[in-house]
Amino acid sequence: MTKKRFLRVVVIAPTRSTCLNISIVLSNGAIPQTLLMQEKGKEIFEAVDILGDLGGFGVVAGTGTGKTVALRDITKRLLGEQIRVDIVTRENEATDYTWMCNVLVVTPGVALHWLKSGIIGNDDLIVVDEIHQTSEHLELSLGLAKRAGCTFLWMSATIDPRVYEQYLEAATVVSCSAYDPVKKAEVKVEYGDAESFLSSHIEEFVKEKRGTAVFIPTRAQAENLSRKFASREGLYCDFYHGGEKVEKLRQFLKGEVEKPFMVFMTIAGASSLNIAGLDTVVIIDEMYDERIHSGVAVMEKVALGNNELLQMGGRVNGRAIGGKVYILSRRSIDFHSLKPETPHFRLGGDPQHLALVCARLGVDVSELDLITTIDRGAYEAHVKRFRDRGIIAAEDFCLTPYGEKVERLPVTPDWAEILVHAEESQDSQILNLAVVCASAKSLYDLIRKEHDFSEVGVKGSDHLTAHNIVVSALSQFGFIRDKNGDVEYGFDGDYVKKYFDKSTRQDVVEKGVFIEWCDLKGFNGKAIKEATLAMKSIYRQMRNDLPRPKEFGLVLANTSRHETFLNLLAEAQSLDFVRNGRHSKAGTVFTAQHGMLGYSADAVLGTIRYWKDKRGYTRSSIEGTEIPIEVLDSHSKKIPTRIYTVSAEGVKVEFRSTFAGVALDETHELVPDEKLPESLQAEARQQLSVYLPSLPGFEKLREHNQHVRKTSGDVAIRSGGKTRAATQQDEQNLYLRSMEAANVFSYAGMVETLRSGKIRPLDLFLNLRDFVSEEEEIEVASQNPDMLDLLGKQYPVTYRQGYAPSIELGKAEADDTWKQLPDSGIKLPSGCEVVVVVPLDYHRLSASDISKLKEQVCEYLNQKKWDAFTKPEISLPSATDEVVPDVVEVEYGTDSLIGGSALKFGAVTLNTSYGRSSDFKGEWFKTREEAEAARAKAHAKLDATKVERFERAEYMSVREKAEPIKARISELYDKQYYNSDLDQDLRRRIYERYTRSLPSTSAELKQWVFETEVFIAEVEKAVAEVIRKKIEEQQKLREAEEREQQNRQYEENRRTVEKAKRRAKEEKFAETGVLADEDSSGFNSFAAALAVAKQKKQKR
Repeated sequence: MTKKRFLRVVVIAPTRSTCLNISIVLSNGAIPQTLLMQEKGKEIFEAVDILGDLGGFGVVAGTGTGKTVALRDITKRLLGEQIRVDIVTRENEATDYTWMCNVLVVTPGVALHWLKSGIIGNDDLIVVDEIHQTSEHLELSLGLAKRAGCTFLWMSATIDPRVYEQYLEAATVVSCSAYDPVKKAEVKVEYGDAESFLSSHIEEFVKEKRGTAVFIPTRAQAENLSRKFASREGLYCDFYHGGEKVEKLRQFLKGEVEKPFMVFMTIAGASSLNIAGLDTVVIIDEMYDERIHSGVAVMEKVALGNNELLQMGGRVNGRAIGGKVYILSRRSIDFHSLKPETPHFRLGGDPQHLALVCARLGVDVSELDLITTIDRGAYEAHVKRFRDRGIIAAEDFCLTPYGEKVERLPVTPDWAEILVHAEESQDSQILNLAVVCASAKSLYDLIRKEHDFSEVGVKGSDHLTAHNIVVSALSQFGFIRDKNGDVEYGFDGDYVKKYFDKSTRQDVVEKGVFIEWCDLKGFNGKAIKEATLAMKSIYRQMRNDLPRPKEFGLVLANTSRHETFLNLLAEAQSLDFVRNGRHSKAGTVFTAQHGMLGYSADAVLGTIRYWKDKRGYTRSSIEGTEIPIEVLDSHSKKIPTRIYTVSAEGVKVEFRSTFAGVALDETHELVPDEKLPESLQAEARQQLSVYLPSLPGFEKLREHNQHVRKTSGDVAIRSGGKTRAATQQDEQNLYLRSMEAANVFSYAGMVETLRSGKIRPLDLFLNLRDFVSEEEEIEVASQNPDMLDLLGKQYPVTYRQGYAPSIELGKAEADDTWKQLPDSGIKLPSGCEVVVVVPLDYHRLSASDISKLKEQVCEYLNQKKWDAFTKPEISLPSATDEVVPDVVEVEYGTDSLIGGSALKFGAVTLNTSYGRSSDFKGEWFKTREEAEAARAKAHAKLDATKVERFERAEYMSVREKAEPIKARISELYDKQYYNSDLDQDLRRRIYERYTRSLPSTSAELKQWVFETEVFIAEVEKAVAEVIRKKIEEQQKLREAEEREQQNRQYEENRRTVEKAKRRAKEEKFAETGVLADEDSSGFNSFAAALAVAKQKKQKR
């Protein structure tokens, strides 16, 4: 097998600072062999020798082992001893020299652009340093490089290698756990904030001449803390973050800064940054990171992950002797036990960019092998949006000619569309204005916390304010310079010099005029320079020369250029559109606090950014430009949605006005026939068919067709549905057939068509015989007549849709015809049964079953008599009665149907109503059987009441005995439940007895009384035992105290005697010079005794 030959090595590093660090190391041949190459050099070279045959490989080694230096040895092994290195980043663009080099160090953004353009191929070796530092550009670059068939070599100190080993198809992974124990850092975790901590340790750092790096979460904190501690004499302070020029770090990387020094950095300096002389790291355990939620990148404040902690601490741990790492955190962190984690992948948060890259390649995202899972819904939503905007072709995944113009520009797609519109306007001034606005990432990046907008602010436009900041800097300090054969913008006075003045013994900072102006106005000079770099890239991509700085001018509010810019944004409609503080996806959107929109902006085109507040809720804000209502109206699209009305005036169409895909409002306009959209003609014709009979000139048509519908309907009802009725839909269909044939959809069109004879008036009239024949009409009338003979009288028959035919008799009280009706029922000649209706006082009774109808009428009339009858009183039983009174029978009149006696039966029954005073009540029944059944229930209740009364008396008797016992339990609970000397189980049982209610039955209550008395005796016995033990303990304590007092008195007497003896010896020795006895008792030595004596003698 022929070994694969690589022509070039492309090193992808996560940040500009890392690129600079790598380029310095690769160009420095004086660095000796590192620990990694000493331990794993042979294994690494073996993997290099088979690169491309079986795949690439990975290197996982701890911080400080020398991975970056090993990269120098790897490239020399692969390409030969002669390597030529160049760095390509946003600040260092490619030149002719770049393409002569065989080692290129680039950022992920540059790598992605080269992969899309085909500059990187499968004969390039892709080296990914610090692969754990993920980004959208890096993840997409890996996917495109895999598609191009590239081979990978990847390196990291803090990574779980399994994910990348599988994804990048590594033949092997070289792991190095070697560690120099001498360089193990001392790690302390403390609670506090950065300023307080540094204030308390600054003197220690200066005294020990330490090189300190402080990692903090925000750019503002880095700058503020650097300014604060720079005032400390003898300490060199500086800061670095993503908004600073990477060349700023070169002096630290080359060891040109003397200790003690302190550099404040954001996470941008955490990886692969080898500062010479660094031996102390202070880490603030928090960062702001974008996390993906439902396909949206949201900025959150989170604690540092294991990978970030290991990288930050790794700037010292394993690199410096006597290194120290301080972590300021609320968490308990064991630094030396931390394990690498799988990183948070980012590509899912940028489906818009992914959709454009796939469209440029002409592929669907499913055809790319990406390392992370993509939110397919969000991706397809962006593809649909790009298709709607004409960027991606509708029939495939390729870019349209317009999309190719948009995609090639090095800005976001929304601003790229604005630039394309500006370019097509052929107005150089508006193009320059749009280029500056597109290049300024955001107004927030251009300003500091304290800033002055007095000369550059444009009310209602953050874009133009940002434009004026950049243009003001260019017009005052800008010039065009040549750099390595390329031209770019530079600024006079763009320098900050720091040096130590030996004469004054103070640090001196010298600033150029551009930097002084930025400080005075509160602008970010680095962001301004980054905007000019972006402008250079845009003009180059458009194949335009860089305009001279003086060609740019400030845009003032309410000028022609301001209006032109508003119309440009409104014409493109590519930015996020927020109306009245609302957005369809983001919900409530606030205007940026630092911007020029104010709080009452109604319509804003701009960029929405997402972040999380202190409570963890996702919020959104917008930087943009307010669009006046008249500009909205002039550029909004009126989309016809439906026919509003069709009348004698004409066809009125409902239009929905949309702007940037958002519905603004609805309007209704009369549209001439020739301008009515074809898609709405059928709807207009349908509405005209509904309203045509009611329009002027069609009165006879309305009367005739109503008559046909009514006549045919009556026949259909009488026939029981055997014939068909003409409906309003039949009438409309008749109109529609005529209008479709003549292509008519308006009142005016119908009138004109009738006048010209294209439609005959008779074509619009319904024909009764199309629905019912003359024979059918006569037959139905004879079989279902209007009048019915019954009992010698004529009754009109009522026919209704969905109901049987019916006749109505006279009122029941005055007309007894209802009694004479045949029980077999009443029928029409057609055999259809007739419903008989009998009017009553306030309602009617109806039925086709005559027997049932008679019963209902009779019951109503009998009930009316009973209601007027004076009813006898029903005796109710008392609590002492033994039996319930018998059933009472009452005659209250004659039966309304048969004429016999009408009877009711009264009985005592149960009273179940709420708030009753008695369990019994009197009630009247239709039959004796019902009354007797109710009386039996009442009797059973009376018997049960006697038993309940007896049990209640017994229960109250026992209750009187139980109450004092319950009170005693309550007393024991108050006094003994919290007595810790008592057994815990006993106290629990006291609590249970105290909290339980008394039983509800006499038997249970008796048992409770017995058990509780026994329990009280048990508690009292236990309490007595506790008291006895306490008395014994107190007695023993008093005796012990007395013995102790005696011992103290004895010892005090002994010391007094000893002291007197010693004093006597001292006095005798002082007088005679002779010791009282040979062993000089009372002194530690003869010398001590002599010294005491001499001292006392001198005092005398």
